[in-house]
Amino acid sequence: MSEETIKCPNCGKEINVNQKFCTNCGAELCQKEQAPEVSKETLQTNNKIKDIVKSKPFVISLSLFVVLIVAAISSFAYITYNNNLASLIVPVEQSQIKQMNSTEMLNTLIQQDDDLYKIISKLPKNKVNKVFEIFYKNLLSLISNMNVDDLNITDDYVLTPKTDIIGFEINDWSGVWLNDEYIFNRYSKYLNKSWQEFLELSKNSKKRDIGFAAYIEKKDIIKEITLWQKFMSKNPNFALNEDIKKSIKFLTSNIIYNDYTFYDYNKESISNEQKQGYEEFLKTIDKNTQEYNIVQNCYNELQKNNFKPNSKFYKLLSDYNNNDKWYEDMYKNALESEKLSKEEENQDKYDNSIFTRDEMKHGYEFAQKVKKIVNNKDINAFADLISYPIDINTLNNEQKINIQNKEQFIRLGADRIFTNKFIQEVCKDEDLFVSYRGFMMGNGPNLFYTYMDGSLKIYALNISE
Repeated sequence: MSEETIKCPNCGKEINVNQKFCTNCGAELCQKEQAPEVSKETLQTNNKIKDIVKSKPFVISLSLFVVLIVAAISSFAYITYNNNLASLIVPVEQSQIKQMNSTEMLNTLIQQDDDLYKIISKLPKNKVNKVFEIFYKNLLSLISNMNVDDLNITDDYVLTPKTDIIGFEINDWSGVWLNDEYIFNRYSKYLNKSWQEFLELSKNSKKRDIGFAAYIEKKDIIKEITLWQKFMSKNPNFALNEDIKKSIKFLTSNIIYNDYTFYDYNKESISNEQKQGYEEFLKTIDKNTQEYNIVQNCYNELQKNNFKPNSKFYKLLSDYNNNDKWYEDMYKNALESEKLSKEEENQDKYDNSIFTRDEMKHGYEFAQKVKKIVNNKDINAFADLISYPIDINTLNNEQKINIQNKEQFIRLGADRIFTNKFIQEVCKDEDLFVSYRGFMMGNGPNLFYTYMDGSLKIYALNISE
């Protein structure tokens, strides 16, 4: 069999087709790639396919349609599967909780924890945070309604399902609390940054025992409030911000009033520790917050009353807590205490050997009426209280002005009667001086009044011109 040859494109010499260089002139030869051989069977198959496509286009279209339908069904099945997973965690309504006993609440809580842990890694990203939000809110609702005494808890949990999701306090304080560290370790890696930060803050709060704010130092409570305020500022639309606000309100109320550190019974005023807590809070907390305003208002009220809490102080605290029963009762008790103190004080000042109790009571009421008229410089109303004729003593020139009637008194003019010194003395907040001459208001510039024909009248007046 003869060898296949080609001509050298440079010199024209015939050369073996497999040579890379011309043996005559040395020129490099370009070789053509040979197409792979196609078997007769392959050619026959391809031709048959072409004939089928030409003769039966409907069959091909139907096959493509079937493929698309299968893909759609698969996609729908995937979506349905994810929705079914998410539907395992549904809100537990208050109406349902009211019908549960504490053991049923605990079992529901444990079951939801197990269900969520099984599915959370399989949930699509756009569902994870929403499903976890439902789960977490369920935890809070169930735990807040549980009664640890109903659970028959023992130290080794013998009578209840064993779980790490919650803890039980069965000694000094009976209660159920959420194990935030367990929640953080179990779920945070699946959640967005807001939830991760929230769970980490909650975990750290639990470590500091912030829930027992009455026993915590004021500086730690202030630090906690600051952290949560920053979190809400950074995450204004976070799902649990309303719950966080309630926690901040609880902590702030412990700054304002704390059973264990609030009052110094030896000094009969709030303790130095409590004062320092107020002052540290007002130096640290943002002035534009509700918390700053309520602490500032309460502190101002205490300062005005020599750091002794009164009904106004407790009213501020009660209003801040939306009239929560505990704070509302404190306010009502303060009101009642002040009322009793006032009655006892009145009992003492009304006891007099000269006038009856009723006469003393009316004497004090008359004094309040006089103060109001003098403050207003109402010469006409003042003239109605005088018994005529009357001698008015002017202290600085030791003269007497004899006044025969109301009209003559009014002509003296308000400016001459109601001098600054007279107003200051008559209207000062002091007990009345009571003697056989009647009632005296003021010292220096003053006035005297007593009962005349069954009514109280001013019978002596000393003014300074």
